[in-house]
Amino acid sequence: MKSIILGTYNEKGLEGLTNSSFAKREAAAKTACEAAGAKLTDMFFTIGSSDVVGIMEVDSVEQAIGVKEAFMASGVWKHIQLLHEFDVDAAIAAANKVREIYQPAGQES
Repeated sequence: MKSIILGTYNEKGLEGLTNSSFAKREAAAKTACEAAGAKLTDMFFTIGSSDVVGIMEVDSVEQAIGVKEAFMASGVWKHIQLLHEFDVDAAIAAANKVREIYQPAGQES
């Protein structure tokens, strides 16, 4: 599954970035993702609410969370958000099954 990571540097991170490069940051991110069993498939810097966007292939949400937590522990990030891909058709099917049998409070048999 795909997991998207959105990161915003803090002042320390922005300062460190001035002594680095895209190639160095991408290599560091790829190595970090691989350590968690994930694969960084794309990464880019952005203008807006996030400084960096990465797209990872993960086997589990826990791998993505591990990457996020390790990045946050480095002390150079102000905020990191994860977005996880999911199968909307499977979610709709599950919701429809629940709707068929769910009884709201006060309407139980």
